[in-house]
Amino acid sequence: MTAHAGGDGDDGASDPSGAAGAASEPGISGAASNPGGPVAPSEPGGSADCLFCRIVAGAEPASIVHADDAVVAFLDAVPVNPGHVLVVPRVHASGLVDLPVDVGAAVWRVAHRIAAFMRSDPAWSEGVNLHLSDGAVADQSVGHVHLHVIPRFKDDGLRIVQDRDPARPSRDELDAVAARLSRDLTKAASSS
Repeated sequence: MTAHAGGDGDDGASDPSGAAGAASEPGISGAASNPGGPVAPSEPGGSADCLFCRIVAGAEPASIVHADDAVVAFLDAVPVNPGHVLVVPRVHASGLVDLPVDVGAAVWRVAHRIAAFMRSDPAWSEGVNLHLSDGAVADQSVGHVHLHVIPRFKDDGLRIVQDRDPARPSRDELDAVAARLSRDLTKAASSS
């Protein structure tokens, strides 16, 4: 799948501040400052080469929307729409396989809170996309897990499309894949 919009989905790598318009956005107070005080350094395992670890550590500027012990949320420097937020764990995790389940739940909780607020106020959005790319072939552009909260408006230019016509599998084919995935999930859970 490919996302098409005015921005390039750069996740802030070119300008991590995301400061454009942040202070004047209604509804989320303190968007241009850190509402939770100074952002503490990343957990062990963070990397000086990781843009998001540097943001979490306070070594790079960011327009912080939320910060707590597990998660930091800040504006994307290349937003699809104003208020486009990246929710990142403080602990460095390159992908979902590296992310502790409780930290993943914390990322989701914060994204849910932000998205639910945006949906409750039409000035912020008419809809919301939550998006996470895991791995290079999924177009993950920064090697630190991050969940996009993208406020949407009619005709905003973002389209999530497949580059091919998808085949429509039969119910038997779907059931076979579901059985295989369920079996493998059960096997993985019992070995951990």
